[in-house]
Amino acid sequence: MLTEKQLSTGEMTLNYVEGDDRGAPLVFIHGIGGRWQQWSQEIGLVSHAWHPYAVDLRGHGRSSSAETGYKFGDYPRDIISLLENAVDGPAVLVAHSLGAVTTVGVASERPDLVRAVVLEDPPIFSHQRLGRSRRADEFGWIQDLGRKKLEISEMIPLIAEKYPDQDAAEVRSRAIAYKGLDPEVYSPTLDGSTMDGFDAEARLAAIRCPALLLQADPEHGAAMTNEEAERAAGLIPDCTLVQMKDVGHGIHRGDPVNFRRAMFDFLDTI
Repeated sequence: MLTEKQLSTGEMTLNYVEGDDRGAPLVFIHGIGGRWQQWSQEIGLVSHAWHPYAVDLRGHGRSSSAETGYKFGDYPRDIISLLENAVDGPAVLVAHSLGAVTTVGVASERPDLVRAVVLEDPPIFSHQRLGRSRRADEFGWIQDLGRKKLEISEMIPLIAEKYPDQDAAEVRSRAIAYKGLDPEVYSPTLDGSTMDGFDAEARLAAIRCPALLLQADPEHGAAMTNEEAERAAGLIPDCTLVQMKDVGHGIHRGDPVNFRRAMFDFLDTI
């Protein structure tokens, strides 16, 4: 059973869920524009042998907005607070996109709190080319939608038009996620300030725990090029790089079978 809880970090209120304790702690962290529920299937699969947690990042889901900002260097403080105050023992962090960059920050700052990391297609270098990408246009569209403060019923047809390949359940899930989103989470990415004070190469090199780096297929919208993935893997002292084929940035949703195989193969080694 999952229990939803809140933690005051001193900067904001962090919303998270905790499952039954059947093993070592494992924390799931979503990407930008998401919420903890995007990991619900994976939570169920690990619950037999782990103590699962999942968190809403600042400005997402039921976590509060944060006046202190939404840059890459801001998010790790919240997860460190969660690990210090709500999680018993060093945890495995399984994280997607922004959550994976956040995890790099946590593992590099507080290695005592992190047992291992699974990094799903982190956009840790892609800021250098975001301004020329379709993802920047998408982020701007989501931010504009959020600023309109529409109701769920008003957002659904707009999202369905924007994502015609997604079914009605996926569209509704997006609408609920966007409804709970502070649209300003996109501002640092769009204005180019998201990396301020965050040295990606130094952070990656400072990770001391085992890491699984999953790269999506560049032909299907990956956040990392092959060169970036290989550079990141080379910087982390103990890193296993798996380059996924025929799947885009959201690997755990787009190819759940192979994502889970890689995740469990890795978990079995730590």
